[in-house]
Amino acid sequence: MRRTKYIITILVVVFIVILLIAGISYKAYDYTENNPNFCKTCHLMDTAFLKWSQSAHKGINCHKCHNPPYVERVKMLIAFLRYRPKSVPPRHGKVIVPYENCSQCHLMREKEEGAPQIMGTVGHQKHFFGAGITCTKCHGTKLHEFLPVSGFCKDCHKDIKIHARVMKEFDCLVCHDFLSKTAVTLIPDRAKCLSCHEKMKIGESFPKRKDAPMQFECSKCHSPHQKIRPDKSSCTACHEDIKDAGLHISDSHGNCMDCHNRHFWRVKDRSVCEKCHQDRKDHNPGTRCDRCHQFRD
Repeated sequence: MRRTKYIITILVVVFIVILLIAGISYKAYDYTENNPNFCKTCHLMDTAFLKWSQSAHKGINCHKCHNPPYVERVKMLIAFLRYRPKSVPPRHGKVIVPYENCSQCHLMREKEEGAPQIMGTVGHQKHFFGAGITCTKCHGTKLHEFLPVSGFCKDCHKDIKIHARVMKEFDCLVCHDFLSKTAVTLIPDRAKCLSCHEKMKIGESFPKRKDAPMQFECSKCHSPHQKIRPDKSSCTACHEDIKDAGLHISDSHGNCMDCHNRHFWRVKDRSVCEKCHQDRKDHNPGTRCDRCHQFRD
């Protein structure tokens, strides 16, 4: 009987010890896996922790993004203990956050409150879904700064230049609405162009009425990455037949913009002709020149 009690006591003590070890192990595991303060215990992480605590991801656990395989973690631990580095190698030579981790919050798999959703956005449709460009190619290129840095597009689009003087200092995303869910392409639409030009008081004469001519996208004529302003070739790309019609064939009428006022285009009175033909101001006064001088056959 006494022996039985002794065995039971031993078993209970062993069981309690096992529970304590299990509890301590769980607490240790939970601390190392789910508490960002664990990362802070290493002095190498001071800058990273500070940047993280001020970033848009400050409420996200470190291992939500950084979760390398356990074998990789052991290798990093051994390397740390052996070489005692004084700084963290940039990106450890690898993409340290695979796109699958980003998509957990930003692709509606585990919708994190406040996390922008990239599904259906025109910029991600082209770059991520279409071209297969990984998230960290554009995001997080600086330590825990997740918004793309100004001018980051040029890292890939090295051949793209801006010829329009006013726009040279613009960030690409000012015109190219990466997060739009209504646009078909990244080329800015008419409303996008006018929203800026009106604020900047550039082109205040743009016709806004519904019956104004040329109610199509600005990019049909304007291409700031190719040339500063539209030229004759921009006009004849659509008006191919007009260059051989009537008095348009004359070399003196070779530049469309000499006669056609930008964005209004229709020649409404004879003052346009009189800019060059000043000696004809008294010739049939009051009559529009094109009533007699045909520009269209």
